[in-house]
Amino acid sequence: MGAALLLDLGNHQLKVGRSSSEEACEFLTSLSLLELEPLEGILSETSFSEIRLSSVNPQGVTGLRALLPVEVPLFEVSPETLPMPVTSHGTGVDRILSGYAAWRHCQKACVVADLGTAWTLDFVDSKGSFIGGGIGPGLGLQESALMEACPHLGNPAPTLSQSIPSNTAEALACGTRGALAHALQGMVQAAESELGPLERFLTGGDAPRMLELLPDWQHCSHLVLEGLALWCPAPANLGD
Repeated sequence: MGAALLLDLGNHQLKVGRSSSEEACEFLTSLSLLELEPLEGILSETSFSEIRLSSVNPQGVTGLRALLPVEVPLFEVSPETLPMPVTSHGTGVDRILSGYAAWRHCQKACVVADLGTAWTLDFVDSKGSFIGGGIGPGLGLQESALMEACPHLGNPAPTLSQSIPSNTAEALACGTRGALAHALQGMVQAAESELGPLERFLTGGDAPRMLELLPDWQHCSHLVLEGLALWCPAPANLGD
């Protein structure tokens, strides 16, 4: 089978990638859902034999379909076509695909922190079953909410202080990022009492801002796209 175009449709962005027959994943671009016109250029310049779609945005799928070539098979991940056993309920397919990609990386019990508009923390057991996790407000949401409630505080510092913060900007950066890092680590440590040692994976747009505080986590920039590349679509052509 030839290459597949990989589409990760979120609430605000569309991430685009390309897979090969070796199940490798190449990230192409990230587009705002308010400006999808560049996708037409990617479609005309990229060679692919099928399209694989992960979506947590049902309304966005309608507009996206209008831009995709009707002659190319389109496969969308659904609860009936998940790549791994799932024991949680109502979980977004993006979280499951990230967990699947992480588990394929290590073949052991693992956890994925996806840091975007919201953060998610998801666990996969040693047998490769997705068992659920937590959801909370992402760094951007925390910072914007604090700015709206307390505008006099200003913006957080772009980098973390290496000592106790000595000004407001450093204190904001330390408070938001530090609190999130400790929350993630604490939840993982609690889960390890049930699941045993966990391989830790970090993904999402805000992951680079957290790496300094989570040095024992493996950074994988595009786990959802990796999961799509590894996923085997059902025979039904959803583009018909």
